[in-house]
Amino acid sequence: MLLAAVFILHKDGLLLFMLFAVLLHEAGHCAALFLLGGKIEQVTISLFGIKLQVKETPILSYGKEFLAIAAGPFVNIAAAFFYAYNRRFTEAGVMLSFGVFNLLPVQSLDGGRLLHILFLQWTSMEKADRVSLVVSVTVLAGLTCFLSIPGFPFVYASLLLSFIMEII
Repeated sequence: MLLAAVFILHKDGLLLFMLFAVLLHEAGHCAALFLLGGKIEQVTISLFGIKLQVKETPILSYGKEFLAIAAGPFVNIAAAFFYAYNRRFTEAGVMLSFGVFNLLPVQSLDGGRLLHILFLQWTSMEKADRVSLVVSVTVLAGLTCFLSIPGFPFVYASLLLSFIMEII
């Protein structure tokens, strides 16, 4: 079933466009980090996505870190508007879906990291970690109910695995 989906997506070029959406997303993070004075130390590509390791020095303020994290989804959403304006609705849908998905408040996604930074403004690291974990588990529980619709379990499984890998 998964192999058939990959073949169909690749046949229409959609698989390559999804890869482009991921690369554009990460380019948004990289550009923002560069403009804000951050330095990328390492890039790790795994089954669960791409992770940028930022050098500890110079330390980015919470505001700059927030902007660097938000830049990825922002680039995808801006690209979605560009594609929609040019009547390329499939591409617009891919970009919008990827940008919005990454804004979910789950720890291993950009939205979870943004939420964590917001909590750090008002509380300690320990409390921010706990609140972020509770929000992540709550969102994943809600997604479990919603995604129990036939056809969606693979999306939930990948998100859950990504979350677990982040905690470990």
